[in-house]
Amino acid sequence: MMIRKNIAIIGVILIMFIAGFHIGSYDHSDEGKTSEIETRESCSSKSRFDALPAVPEETGTVQVSSFSYEGKLPMDDFAESGDTTGRVFHLWDLASAKPENFDKIFDKSLDPDITKFRGVNYQGIVLSVNYLAAGNLMFTMYTGNVIDFLTGTMFSQALTFQKRFYQQDNDKGESGINYWPVHAEEAMHMKIYMSPSIQDATIQSLKIDYDVSSNNRITHRPLIDEVRQIPGSDLYIGKMYYRLADSPMLFLWFAIELENYSS
Repeated sequence: MMIRKNIAIIGVILIMFIAGFHIGSYDHSDEGKTSEIETRESCSSKSRFDALPAVPEETGTVQVSSFSYEGKLPMDDFAESGDTTGRVFHLWDLASAKPENFDKIFDKSLDPDITKFRGVNYQGIVLSVNYLAAGNLMFTMYTGNVIDFLTGTMFSQALTFQKRFYQQDNDKGESGINYWPVHAEEAMHMKIYMSPSIQDATIQSLKIDYDVSSNNRITHRPLIDEVRQIPGSDLYIGKMYYRLADSPMLFLWFAIELENYSS
């Protein structure tokens, strides 16, 4: 079963590479062509909630106000201005941001403090998967089984995960492991370190690198994440790449937040 799964992943990776998908040619404008974005853009510039039913101005003797959202969502405002206005952001803020703003949010975020990734857990969500059908299938293969790869059933479910970081690296040089709720099991060990961002060497990012001996050499070890911190929050925006022939492919966007941040 594992051999079949690895073969399927390799096949999808080759299709993506042959099609010319690599970091240098990645065009973020394509993301704006998805039906979700078109739906958002079709709303008036005043509010993306204008389509909601109007709240009655008066119910009995109780006076209520009409619901209205003025301007952009806070995370999209941060993407443009770099100013959080003192707001503490959470996972749902990044989940509601426009995908075309992810790069701006990443660039305007802060260099992480690696000590905040020792002995703690981070809850995570997948924000966006690149390469359309090929990317969806590839993601499904990492979180599902061979039959899931064929039907695509897992892609719509395995959108949450947990990164569990050790207090210190173990003897194998591993800093932690991922936990996938959809399977109720841990998988994909990782190591962490700071280095210049993959796309912009003028800024730093925390690398979550899966190139450790306990991971599969073909399917897992080429993967690498990089994250940066949203100012004033325990929230991080991240990118996952697949390193193929020295050309990292931006595979997906994700967000992680420190567990039990409210305490």
